[in-house]
Amino acid sequence: MILGRKNIVLTAFVLICLLPLLMGFVYSLGYSLGVFGLMNEGFTLDHWLRLFASKDAWSSLIYTFLLTLVSITLVIVFAGLLSRAFVSKPERSFTQKLLLLPLLFAPVAAGFAWYYVLSPAGILSRISHALGLTEDITSFPRMVNDDWSIGILLVHVFLVLPIFTFLFTAQAKSMNLLEMNKLATSLGSSRLQCFTKLWLPALVKRFKLLIVLYAVFFMGTYEVPLILGQSSPRVLTVFISEKLTMFSLDDIPLGHCMAVFYSACIFIVLSFFLYRQKSTAS
Repeated sequence: MILGRKNIVLTAFVLICLLPLLMGFVYSLGYSLGVFGLMNEGFTLDHWLRLFASKDAWSSLIYTFLLTLVSITLVIVFAGLLSRAFVSKPERSFTQKLLLLPLLFAPVAAGFAWYYVLSPAGILSRISHALGLTEDITSFPRMVNDDWSIGILLVHVFLVLPIFTFLFTAQAKSMNLLEMNKLATSLGSSRLQCFTKLWLPALVKRFKLLIVLYAVFFMGTYEVPLILGQSSPRVLTVFISEKLTMFSLDDIPLGHCMAVFYSACIFIVLSFFLYRQKSTAS
């Protein structure tokens, strides 16, 4: 009876979640090869050749990868620092409760909220002008739609930092990292060495699969980069959306090509890490 219920749940999961994704992938693959879609002329690799020859596509891919790498690094470092501070404190302190606040925000709401805080005509700019630190909005440092993607990084760190902080703190307590840290300090290691060679490596190793999943999540986000990002280069999701929805019919196959390429890369990366995880466990 239990086995039958498991089969029903698994079948329902495949039909509801995986089957639509697979059908969308097959359609995009067929569109990218000229089999489906508007103005198709039969099987062709021309759209893929155009994609790999496009500087715009490569710049979006590299930009998304670098943005993801920086975001992961910031989240890990700040979560590690906060977990080091929280591990010796009682649970449910005021600062820990305050850290739950970002979890109340949806990505769209957080994007607009931080836009009104960081934009040249936003709250920080007005406070800076009132204090006499800036003369007008042009002298306020640009932190939205900027070249360094400060707004995108800040919003994603704001949204994800609480989750990693609480996970790191709980894991540090279960592994007695504080006692190991004190032992390393008594043997002559500095605080920086203890943090970079003991604390962070132990936590990152424990949550490496979660970190990979966050990277996948970050690369697939759309709302925050659309609100706070620049027009060029832009992240892959915005690039794909623009190609699929703009007026040029010639660009639609490029959007499907990039969608297939991105999906295939994510599948390969996840499969590799899941295989490694299974091999390590066995």
